[in-house]
Amino acid sequence: MSREVDTAKVRLWLSRRRLIFAAVGVTVAGALGVLGAAALAVWYTLIHALLGFVLGDLLGEEVRAGIPFAFVALLLAANWVANRAANRRARRGIVADLRLETGSSLGSLRAAGRIAAWVLLAGPRLVAVAFSRFARAARLFRMDVRPCARVIALVCERGGRVSLEEIARALPDVNAAKVLPQLADIRGVTLHASDPPGVSLTDGLRGEIEAAAGRGPT
Repeated sequence: MSREVDTAKVRLWLSRRRLIFAAVGVTVAGALGVLGAAALAVWYTLIHALLGFVLGDLLGEEVRAGIPFAFVALLLAANWVANRAANRRARRGIVADLRLETGSSLGSLRAAGRIAAWVLLAGPRLVAVAFSRFARAARLFRMDVRPCARVIALVCERGGRVSLEEIARALPDVNAAKVLPQLADIRGVTLHASDPPGVSLTDGLRGEIEAAAGRGPT
């Protein structure tokens, strides 16, 4: 049994929710950014000290300072390339097989390689995640709440997956091309690309909205 919801109350709920999640996102992004920067600083310090210990005064101070910077930049670039490759595989539906052959030399090499990659790229990955969280928080701050709330209220009332065609018929003045990307930043909202493309809400989110803005069963 679906419930009719008050769009004005949904708008108020969404305004509060997106500000809370945006504030949390900024806080998490800041913490992750500090940790990532600290990890990169550790690498810089270690390499700078190692160069000084091994080569002594053979390298000038400018060169000794520049090499660690170049190494840190290389780590950031390697993480960017790895993320691009992973995204391309995901778009093609390719799932990497991470199983190892226990006791085999190949399995041992793969395991060692992943451990080494984790150690080397921990800093860049933390920085990348921090930027991602901050970008999501910025999008939430800029969200156009009114049309987003109208779409959420409609989907909540229908009680299941609502196609883009249905949304266009029910809300002809809403620009779906602008609203749907914003809805993707709301946890509990699912965008479906399969035919027919549409929007649905998780049971948890629907229950939260109905509790905040429900008028009763229809």
